[in-house]
Amino acid sequence: MVKLCFIEHRHASAVQVLAADFAVAEWTRLPHPYPEDGAVNFIEMQILERKLGKAFVFAIEVDEQFVGVCGLHEIRDGVSREFGFWLGKPYWGKGYASIAAKSTLEFGFRDLALKRVEAVALESNHASRRILEKNGFALIELAKHHDPYIHHKDERLAKYALVVTPIS
Repeated sequence: MVKLCFIEHRHASAVQVLAADFAVAEWTRLPHPYPEDGAVNFIEMQILERKLGKAFVFAIEVDEQFVGVCGLHEIRDGVSREFGFWLGKPYWGKGYASIAAKSTLEFGFRDLALKRVEAVALESNHASRRILEKNGFALIELAKHHDPYIHHKDERLAKYALVVTPIS
């Protein structure tokens, strides 16, 4: 059973192991090699940003085991400018990211009263793009990037947005 909870210090060792895998870093903004204190620093930052209302990052757990993260980042003025997720490689292709994305987006629109959520994925990352599209995101554009943390330097980013339409 997939369960989401706010990321906490108890997740640090599992984050450290899964995030250190280049197969995960290759498709995300995770640095590789992943620093020895990467998980602890990441979790500390997420706890602080949650207290400030700037980001809400969830640990994805399956049968009490940490498998990845899903979160809303850069929140201000009713907009999350970055929605992101990643799973450890052993958990790919099992539907966990889709479930986590749906639950995280429901939290954002219901509990945070977000009006818009933005996301990006590498153009060739068909799995992530499919998860975004299944959850209602619309492709806005394909664009070059200048992000030094993305491992595919010459690949375009697919930029997406999900907007709440007010009921009239």
